[in-house]
Amino acid sequence: MEAWLTAARMNDIPTLTRLAPIYLSSTHNNQTALMLACRSNNFEAAEFLLAEKDILDDQDRSALFYTQTPRIANLLLSIASIPDRSGTTPPHHFAVQQNVQVCRVFFEYALLRDTKGRTPLHIAAELGNFEICEIFSEAIGAKDDEGKAALLGAVAGGFVEICRFLSSEVDEMSLRFASFSDQEILEILVGKIEDPMAISADTRQLVFEKLGLKGWGQFNGEQDGEIQVDEDVEFEAIRRQIIANQEKLDMQDQSEFKVEFE
Repeated sequence: MEAWLTAARMNDIPTLTRLAPIYLSSTHNNQTALMLACRSNNFEAAEFLLAEKDILDDQDRSALFYTQTPRIANLLLSIASIPDRSGTTPPHHFAVQQNVQVCRVFFEYALLRDTKGRTPLHIAAELGNFEICEIFSEAIGAKDDEGKAALLGAVAGGFVEICRFLSSEVDEMSLRFASFSDQEILEILVGKIEDPMAISADTRQLVFEKLGLKGWGQFNGEQDGEIQVDEDVEFEAIRRQIIANQEKLDMQDQSEFKVEFE
């Protein structure tokens, strides 16, 4: 048994070939030879053992959970969607590990769900890893079993740039949460809302209050206690003002950038 596991660690194909009929399904300390080959980044040994098939550890994890590099991960993609006992798939696992290089191998698995309905993007957004969010961007707007989008995790974490990146699809749950937290994030989300009337009146009221507006008749720093503006018109006015403010800030940033490099 020791010779078998050593061969996996050392990339010793002749020994693996000779001992495979005896030890292929054996484990030591709950790890198979293929898992050890992956952990040791031995491509030839992993290729050989994968062709001979392998078994899972006591957490129902395949060898893919043990890989360290993109090359090995590519080799094992055929088992990429198999979850472990907790319902975590390899793409979710590497998002948790924040292994950017291996996550790039799994970019086509952006919409893969774990047992809670979460995508790898949900994990990356919660952890504030912008690079991994970019890799799994196909899942923007996708919601888990509780109706939560990845954007909510970024809002909760206060990750401004990730919120900006994910705000192409603003959901009401994330908007509502933002109204209780960061005003900068809230303004980013409000500026991206396409249909204000798709947002409930309660959530719109929370947004108004967070932005310092006391009632439906006030917006853009002006108040008229007698004239009540339609809700959708007022919300749109606020949204346009926020967009204008953001555009001014972007122009200022660009001007400062030019001055710095002149």
